[in-house]
Amino acid sequence: MVLTLDHIAVAGETLAEAVAHVEEALGVAMAPGGVHVEMGTHNRLLALGPGLYLEAIAVNPAAAHPERRRWFDLDRFSGPARLSNWIARTDDLPAALGAAP
Repeated sequence: MVLTLDHIAVAGETLAEAVAHVEEALGVAMAPGGVHVEMGTHNRLLALGPGLYLEAIAVNPAAAHPERRRWFDLDRFSGPARLSNWIARTDDLPAALGAAP
C-alpha cells in the first residue's frame, strides 16, 4: 500500500477569503480552480510541486445544497480562513483504512 500527500486545503467562509489568506501569506497568486457540483463547493489552486498542491476551498453560494455533508466539514466552518485539512491518496483504500488507528 502506498499512501502519499495529495494536497493541503485552506478553508474559508467564502472562496475570496480563503484565496486572500493564501495569497497574503505566501505572496503568490492562486490559479483558477473549479466547482464540485456534487459537494456544492468551489476552489482555487496553487501547485507546490509534482503531484502536490494547495487548495483554497469554500461553500459555493451559487450551488444547490448537496444531499450529504460537504467535505472538510465546510457546512459548519466559521471564522477566519485557515489551513483546515491535509488530503492523502492511496493505491489501496481498504488497506489504508485497515491500517488507520
